[in-house]
Amino acid sequence: AGAWFVTRYLVHTIEVNQANAAHWNALGIALGGQRKHKEAVGAQNRAVELSPTNGQYLADWAAALLALGKRDEARTAARAAIFLGCRDHPVYKDLGLTPPEK
Repeated sequence: AGAWFVTRYLVHTIEVNQANAAHWNALGIALGGQRKHKEAVGAQNRAVELSPTNGQYLADWAAALLALGKRDEARTAARAAIFLGCRDHPVYKDLGLTPPEK
């Protein structure tokens, strides 16, 4: 019931302010945790559209893409995240990427 409540809360906050990238990203993470990978990719894509220079959002989007089986797209998003300075994310190991040292 907790995951459903969090998801519903995030949907409500997005209805109030559709331009909040942080809430879109959090919704994507919550949906991914519920194995709703297609919806997670959509939510995280929106976060990236709203905040295209946020490396964390790109890395989270990469993880969602990978969970959906879109490895090439995930690798592209992960490389962009690394380029933008997001150096630590579990998806990098899953994709065989090694970010440069800080």
